[in-house]
Amino acid sequence: MKQHLGRKPDSRDGLQPRVIRETLCEGKNAGKANIMDSHLLIPGELVGEVSTIGGFSLSPDGSLVTFSRQTTGDSQIYISPFNDFKPEILTSGNGFKYSPRWSPDGQEIAYLQYRDGDGCYNIYIISPSGGSCRKVTDLPKGAFRGLEWSPDGRHLAFSSNCRNSFNIYTVQADGSDLLRLTSGSETDLSPQWSPDGDHLLFVSFAYNNPRCSEIRMINRDGSGLRSIGPSGGISTGGCWSPDGTRIAFTSDATGDFNIGIVDVKTGELSWVTREDNGVWASAWSPDGKSMACQMNRNGSYQIIIIDLETGRTRMVGPREGLSSSVKFTPDGAAIVFTHEGPRNPDELCHLSLESSELSLLTNGLPDTIDRQRLVAPEEISYSSFDGLEIPSLIFRPFNTDSDVLPPAVVWVHGGPNYQFFNKWNPSVQLLVSHGYLVMAPDFRGSMGYGRKYRDLSIGDWGGGDLKDVIAAADYLESTGQADGSRIALWGGSYGGYLMLMALAKAPDRWAACVNFFGFVDLETFYRSSQGILKYVKGQIGTPEENHVFYHERSPITHCEKITAPLLFFQGADDTRVPLSQAKQLMSVLESHNKLCELIVYEGEGHGFQKRDNQIDSLRRGVDFLNRHVAKL
Repeated sequence: MKQHLGRKPDSRDGLQPRVIRETLCEGKNAGKANIMDSHLLIPGELVGEVSTIGGFSLSPDGSLVTFSRQTTGDSQIYISPFNDFKPEILTSGNGFKYSPRWSPDGQEIAYLQYRDGDGCYNIYIISPSGGSCRKVTDLPKGAFRGLEWSPDGRHLAFSSNCRNSFNIYTVQADGSDLLRLTSGSETDLSPQWSPDGDHLLFVSFAYNNPRCSEIRMINRDGSGLRSIGPSGGISTGGCWSPDGTRIAFTSDATGDFNIGIVDVKTGELSWVTREDNGVWASAWSPDGKSMACQMNRNGSYQIIIIDLETGRTRMVGPREGLSSSVKFTPDGAAIVFTHEGPRNPDELCHLSLESSELSLLTNGLPDTIDRQRLVAPEEISYSSFDGLEIPSLIFRPFNTDSDVLPPAVVWVHGGPNYQFFNKWNPSVQLLVSHGYLVMAPDFRGSMGYGRKYRDLSIGDWGGGDLKDVIAAADYLESTGQADGSRIALWGGSYGGYLMLMALAKAPDRWAACVNFFGFVDLETFYRSSQGILKYVKGQIGTPEENHVFYHERSPITHCEKITAPLLFFQGADDTRVPLSQAKQLMSVLESHNKLCELIVYEGEGHGFQKRDNQIDSLRRGVDFLNRHVAKL
């Protein structure tokens, strides 16, 4: 039964804290929180009617494009010609459909589909002219990472964790002869067929070492496994040259992510870039003479084209936001990619390399949203406790003419080896539209600033990175940019863990917290989480090795110190951060008579897929802050 949240405890009026039991949300009941749209400066369509792209593929002759698009509810596969872009829907029915891939002969389109009813992913194939689809795989469980046709169109390669670890598989297009090519405990992802179809390239993340992955090659029958490129560090993004003689990849062996090329026959390695910021290989040109790459600049991914013969580079496309999934058209005259920024969700784009003319093929924003009221961030840095400069993005409220300092939200990203990207984020835009300043620090341990900075989180979860988060709030108050008594926290996953530590370690600093599936007890998290055990072990060891650390760096150990109101969102089917973590937290907070609420969404995992639940959690979160922070 739904219950209302109590007010923040306040010694001035003698109000006592009140524990709120969990609320269970499912199906059509979600998205109907008792919050009036009239108070939203940015309408509910910001989430509910915005469309997003879930992968795309060009037809072999380059005349057509197929892509996945989600607007409301389920996602579907679409198709359209380039020269007269008018998308037509190919698929129907329930389920999330994404990563469409055109067959080499242009006669079929394969895609991945997640069905809500059976809770697993499988491969389907449909004709470009539409009609009924056919199911290729029938795996009882597991997610997919990558889907590619063999050059002869007879097989499909993919990565799945249907047998616990992610391994590389192939299957015939008619669904027969499912073959598991790798079987180790490593995480094997993103298979790529060689142009002759005899080999597969993939990236393999080493067991028990989050700082080590390598590019590997294997024969199509599962024999001849060997490593490609440098050993040590992280290598990823391997892709074949059009003639199959070279392999491009991305590696941080140089100190940050840069692009290398290996000669397949001789093994000779050459570095194409040596940048201080990350650069990722994306696609070879059809003639093999140049390469499209993505360069990370303070959370924006910019496209650069590198002439491999002269070494010259040129930047093309948008300068801000995230440009990704870059592909050359078959004639090499243009590139197609997706782009998203703070003022636009991801859109399918076409760019002529000769004229630099950019065409936005899709428009993800409904007409009811004024782009001019959406806010782009400022890039800043601030000094943390030890003098280390912490990069951050700041989103300021649209109307800042008032002399009253605004309330603020410190946004804490997950990972820890992740980054706050300058991309479409409806949560941030909604917060800003309600008058909150949003600060998103890339605390130590974040990617995008070199391997040394990224590795600062190893062995120090809830240590220096926690102090960086607290220092972000101190910076906002000391510089007079926000009201120091009205600073809240918002984030999830590892960010959720870090926020709980911040609530407990600096209880007087925070006015409230909106937490998405954060973990609360390192030991029980280590023993119950699925899929990332080796990552956790590589970061902080095991509970047996570091018992004191696991105890002292767990929020559950310090929960009695929390004073700020807490709203906690959780997916009932989350295997990465299980519901048991949230239950454990609520039990302890209840025993200490703390003000909190747990919202559980049925049928959701680590990150909410259903639009109703996305809308519901967003509205509940903003309403929570409006009552406990904005009006203080």
